[in-house]
Amino acid sequence: MTHDMRRTRGRWAALAGVAAVAGVVLTGGPAAAYQIADGLTLNGKFYADATWSEHDDDSGFHLRRSYLMLKADVQPGLKARLTLDQRSEAETVFVKHAYVEKTLPHDMAVWAGLAGTPYVPYDEAHFWGYRYVERSFTDYWGMQSSTDLGASLLGTAAEGKVAYQVSLLNGEGYQNTPDGNGFALAGRGNLDQGNLHAGFFFHEERARGGVTDYNPSREGIFAFWDDGSVRAGAQAVIADDGNAAGVPFDKARGLNFQGQIKLPTKAREVWAFGRWDDVRPVKGSGHRFYGIAGIATEVAKGLTLAPNVRVLDTGIASRGTEYMAGVNAQLLL
Repeated sequence: MTHDMRRTRGRWAALAGVAAVAGVVLTGGPAAAYQIADGLTLNGKFYADATWSEHDDDSGFHLRRSYLMLKADVQPGLKARLTLDQRSEAETVFVKHAYVEKTLPHDMAVWAGLAGTPYVPYDEAHFWGYRYVERSFTDYWGMQSSTDLGASLLGTAAEGKVAYQVSLLNGEGYQNTPDGNGFALAGRGNLDQGNLHAGFFFHEERARGGVTDYNPSREGIFAFWDDGSVRAGAQAVIADDGNAAGVPFDKARGLNFQGQIKLPTKAREVWAFGRWDDVRPVKGSGHRFYGIAGIATEVAKGLTLAPNVRVLDTGIASRGTEYMAGVNAQLLL
């Protein structure tokens, strides 16, 4: 079987999978967790798309991510979570989350295991909000991982106006084997004052992968406004990987602007969203950019569609800027 035949078969298999899952929703499947036992719930999440790419490398139908999440109330004040993840219809299943959560007094909690890092999940859930369309800013550019092995202290203060997470992590991120050479300290602090949300994040690591002088450092700030109809803001990050040869970031700088606005429609909620990334990976080098614009609406219970267009500086001289268009979908079961 040729490569083109395998790719075509994979596209049709992905489309068939998306159609089958969508059929469950359209025939009344619930978009909520299933109670499979006392204190034990199960739910799923799927990301899919149909994409046209100028260079045809990414054109076709794709099942981008498939998540299966199991949550358990072990005992009062103690919870556990397991998330299985498959990147595409062709890849193997791996563990995305596997941790326990212990609640503490004063609105605090501890996570232990493979859990979310301080900033990427926050950006995905509260700021960007369109993970099924694209990864969040620092995750997309490879500056941070969304999960890692370690322990975290998180909580709120000042009647919920202040939130924080501090994590001691391996630093390698998920799907990587810990090497025991150094750890990473990461954190996020944010102030939520009415509609205004602002804060900072950091990641400081030593000897990633056991490589001498490969010491990733990330510092960033963010601010956005969210009044229920408009969410808009920006973030800035400094990324440096030390003095090791071939590191991806050398005194890098990055800016991101993103937001959404609720359109005046009557039949269903429709949101217009957009994003612009500008990153200089190496000091003194040129800038790279990524722009996304689209609309999103829930067309059935648990099924959201988001037609969108994109422009990307590939960083490859022979390809230059790439233009893409497509429809992304999120299905919650």
